[in-house]
Amino acid sequence: MSVGGQHAGKPSLMEIVPVGQQTCSSRTIVTRRFGQQTFLPFQEAQREVLCEQHLSPQLGFSLGFRARIAQDEPVLIGRRAERESLRALLDGAARGEGGAVLLVGEAGMGKTALLDDATERVAGDFTVLRASGAESQTDLPFVGLAEMLEPVARQFDRIPAPQARMLRNALAIGPAGEAVDNLAVGVATLGLLAALGARKPVLVAVDDLQWVDEPSRASILFLARRLARLRIALVCASRPGGHVAAPELPLLELGGLKQKESRSLLEASARVALVPAVRKRLLEVAAGNPLALVELPTGLSTAQLSGLVPLGEPIPVNGGIERAFGARVARLPERTRRALLLAAAGGADAPAALASGLRAEGLGPADLEPAAADGLVSASDAVVTFRHPLVRSVVYFGQAEEDRRSAHATLAVVDTDPDRRAWHLAGAARGPDEAAAAELDAAAGRALARGAPASAARALEAAAGLAAAPGARGERLARAARAAHRAGDVVSAGRFAATARELVSDPVTVADLLLVESDLRMRDGDLEGAHRALTEHAVRLVGVDRRRAATLLLLASKLRIYRLEAQVTVDEVERALALLPPGEHDLVHTVALSMSRTVAGRPGAREAAHAAAAAAARTPHGHAHTLGIAWPLVWLEDYDLAREVTDRAIAIQREAGFLLYLPQSLLPRAELDFRTGQWDAAIAEATEALEIFEETQQPAEAAAAAGVLARMLAARGSAEECAALAQRALASDVEFGLRNSAAHALAALGLLAIGARRLDEAVPPLETAERIVKLGGVGEPWLLLSTPDLVEALAHAGHAARALNVLSDFEARVASRGRVSAEAAAARCRGILDESDAWQDSFERALDLHDRVPTPFERARTELCYGERLRRARRRADARTRLRSAMEVFLELGAAPWAERARSELRASGEKARRGTTPVDALTEQELTVARLVARGTTNRKVAATLFVSPKTVEFHLGNVYRKLGVRSRTELARSFGGRLGEPET
Repeated sequence: MSVGGQHAGKPSLMEIVPVGQQTCSSRTIVTRRFGQQTFLPFQEAQREVLCEQHLSPQLGFSLGFRARIAQDEPVLIGRRAERESLRALLDGAARGEGGAVLLVGEAGMGKTALLDDATERVAGDFTVLRASGAESQTDLPFVGLAEMLEPVARQFDRIPAPQARMLRNALAIGPAGEAVDNLAVGVATLGLLAALGARKPVLVAVDDLQWVDEPSRASILFLARRLARLRIALVCASRPGGHVAAPELPLLELGGLKQKESRSLLEASARVALVPAVRKRLLEVAAGNPLALVELPTGLSTAQLSGLVPLGEPIPVNGGIERAFGARVARLPERTRRALLLAAAGGADAPAALASGLRAEGLGPADLEPAAADGLVSASDAVVTFRHPLVRSVVYFGQAEEDRRSAHATLAVVDTDPDRRAWHLAGAARGPDEAAAAELDAAAGRALARGAPASAARALEAAAGLAAAPGARGERLARAARAAHRAGDVVSAGRFAATARELVSDPVTVADLLLVESDLRMRDGDLEGAHRALTEHAVRLVGVDRRRAATLLLLASKLRIYRLEAQVTVDEVERALALLPPGEHDLVHTVALSMSRTVAGRPGAREAAHAAAAAAARTPHGHAHTLGIAWPLVWLEDYDLAREVTDRAIAIQREAGFLLYLPQSLLPRAELDFRTGQWDAAIAEATEALEIFEETQQPAEAAAAAGVLARMLAARGSAEECAALAQRALASDVEFGLRNSAAHALAALGLLAIGARRLDEAVPPLETAERIVKLGGVGEPWLLLSTPDLVEALAHAGHAARALNVLSDFEARVASRGRVSAEAAAARCRGILDESDAWQDSFERALDLHDRVPTPFERARTELCYGERLRRARRRADARTRLRSAMEVFLELGAAPWAERARSELRASGEKARRGTTPVDALTEQELTVARLVARGTTNRKVAATLFVSPKTVEFHLGNVYRKLGVRSRTELARSFGGRLGEPET
C-alpha cells in the first residue's frame, strides 16, 4: 500500500519469498514495479487480503502490504487533500473545464506517486499522455514533447496540415521541413490535444518539469495558459525552484507526511521491529519525507534498528539520501556499476544505443540484474528505469571523471542519433576538441530549424567551450547570444554577448552582437545607449560591409519610432539608404522608408507605402514585415489595401506557423477594424496581439498593443480595463521612454473621460498626448486620432480660445496631407466652435466627407455633435433625426457611453427614448466574437484556431448564438450581422 509515494505495511512474520510472486490465502498475487511504486492488482472487490511482501534481507530494505481492497486499483494512503485537488481538476476536465496544476515538493515527497495515482484513476476514461524530464536530456530539443505525444503521433492528421507539418518537424518525425518557431509548436500541440479531447478527455502528466528541455517546457506552459473550456487536464511535478519558470501553473505544494502515516511507512521499511527510541529518532530525522522514511533503515544494521547498538551520527537524510543510495551502489559488482554508468550517461534514454554500448564493453542485461534486485532500477533487456532521479545522479557523479568520459566515448560510437552523439562527444572530450565542437554546431543548426533556439544556445555554448582558438570561441558565443535572445532568455543572451565581445574583433560579428545588445539595452530602458552603440558601429562598418551598416542604422531609427521622434527618424532612414545604390534596396529598406515618411508626414509617403506593399507581395517572407507595411496604409486611409496586406499575412502566419510575426499583423489589422466599425474583431485581434507579444517577450510591442487596445475599450466605456492597459503603456514610457505607447494610452484616457462626460478630466491627458506628437514632429494628422478629441473636450469644458488654437493648427496639418477622416473631424470641430451662421455648413461638410470613407464611429460622433448643436438652436425635429442615427450606430458598435449620451440628448429634445436593446446584448463576449467570425464566413475549425479553443467549444458557443439571436443557420447569422441588430424602440 502506497503512502505519499512509498508503500506501507507491517513487518512480515511470514517466510521471505522473492518479489514478483507470492502465495497468500491460496491466491497468487503478481506485483508490478514502476519506479518508486508497487501496484498489487486484485480481481475481486471488497475482499480483505492480508499479505506481506519482503525483499530478501541482503537487498537492504523491506516493504510490507496490508489493506482492505475496495476496488481493482492501486491504493494510496495519505495525501488526501492533494488527491481531492487532483480529482477536482480531472472532473473539471471531463466537463470541459480544463485546468492545470504543478505539484511542488522536495525529492522523495511522492510527486511521482500522485501522478501515477491520477493516471490510474482515469485509465480508460481519459487519453493519458506522460513525459518525464531527465538531466541527461535537458539539452536535446523537444525530447520531452516527443515522449508526451508519441502515443498519439498517428493522429497528427486531426489538425490542419501546416500545424501537423510543424509538429513533425519539431519532433524530427520524417524529413526536415521549414524552420518554425516554438510558439507555433505550442499552437499545434494545443490543437492536437483539443482534437483528442473532443472524443475523450485528456490527461497530460509531466514529471520532473525542472529537467524537461526548454522547448518542450515552453510548449507545455503554452498549454497551461489555454485550457479553460477544453477537456484537458495538465498535471506537472517539479522540485522547489524548478517552478520559477512556470508562473502560469497553480501550485500544489507537498509537505511532509503526518506523524501517523510517517510511522506506518517507517515501520514497513524496517527489517525488524523498531524500539520506541529508535523509531522516534528516525521520525524526527526524516521529517515526513517518504523517501527518507524508506531509505533511513537501509543504512542501519539490524542491531541499530533493534536498539542494541547506538545509531551514531550523522544519520543519512535529505542530502544524506544520496549517500545512502551511494552506499548501495558501491556494494554492487564492478560490472554492474559500469553498466549503470552507461545507462546514467544517457543510455537509458536510448535503449538501442545502451544495448550496443553494453555489448561494446563486453557487458549485457544480466549485469544490470543486481541493481534491479536491489530496487535501484527496473530493467527489461536494455530498457532501464532508475528508481528515482537521485539514483541516476548518484550513479553518474559518484564515479570518477575519467570513467564518465569513457562512458560517453562508448555511447558516442554506438548512438545513431546525431544530437545525442554530439553531446556524448562533448562529454568524452578531455580538452579543446574541434571535432566535438563541430558536431555541437551542427546540432545547434538542427535545433534552430526545429524551432528550439534555447537548445541551440546550449549547444553553441558547449561548442564554444571546446574551441581551441579564442576567435572561434567568441564567434560561437555570439551565435549563442542570438539564439538565447530569440528564445527570450535575456540573461543568457547578455552573458554570452558580454563574453563574446572580449574575444571577437571581426566587425561583422560585432555588428551581429550589437543587434542583440541593443535590444537588451532597450529592455533595460537605455534607448539612448542602444541607439548610440548602433550608430557608432555603423560608421565603423561602412568601409567593410555597407549593407550591414545600413541595417544597424535602420535598427537605430526604429528606436526613434518608439519615441515618436518622427523627423529625426526619417532623416536617419534616408541616411542609411544612401549607403546603398537604389537598385540594392530590399524589402526591409522599403518598409523603413514607408514607415518613417508616413509618420513624419513627408512627401512621397503614399508612394513608399504602396511600394512596400507591392514588394511584400512578391517576396517569399514579406509577411514578416507587415507591421511596417500595414500601419502606414491604415494611417493613410488606404483601407482596402491594408486589409489585403493583413489578410494575406495573417493567413500565412497562422497556417505556416510564423507566429512570432502574427501579432505584428494582428495589431494594425485591429486598428483597421476599429476604424471601419468591426469592433468585436478589433478587440479580439488586439487582445491576441498583446498576449503573443507578452509571451514572446517583446516589451516595446506589448506596450504599443496595450495602448491601442486601451482606446478601443475606452470607446466602449470599459473603464477599468482601459485604465489598466493605459497604465501599462504609460509605465513603459517611464521605464523605457516609449512615447509612442504613452501617447496612445493618454489618448485612450482622454476618450474614456469624454465618453463619460468628465470633460475637465479629459483635457490633461489629451494635452499631454498632443505635446508628445508636436515634440516628435509627427506630421501625419490621422495617426493618433486624439487632436479632435482635445478640441471637443476643451470646447465643452469652456475653453473655447484654447480649443480654437488647437483646431487651427490641426486644420493646417490636415490641409497639406489630404486625410479624408481627419478633414471630416476638423470640420466637425469647426461646427462645434463656430459662433457664426456657418456652423451648420461645417457639419454638413463633415458628413459629406464621412461618406467617402467607412468610419462609422467618427460619423456617429459628428451626427451626435450636430444633433446637440441643432437642439441648442431649438431645431428639435432636425436634432432628433441626427441623434437617432448616431445612437443606432453607437448601439451596434457597443459604444455604450456614447449611446447613453445620444439617448440623453434625445430626451432633452422632447423624445421619450427607451433604453435601446439589441439581440446582441444577450451574447457573452466569447459568443459575440464567435458570431462575428462565423458571420464573416470563417469555418468552425479556423475560429477554433484563432481563439485557441477546440472546434467543439466553437460549436457550443455557436449553438447559444443561434438560440439567443433567433437564427437557424450561418446564412441567417451573416445576414443579421450584415445589417443593424436591434434598432432601438422610440
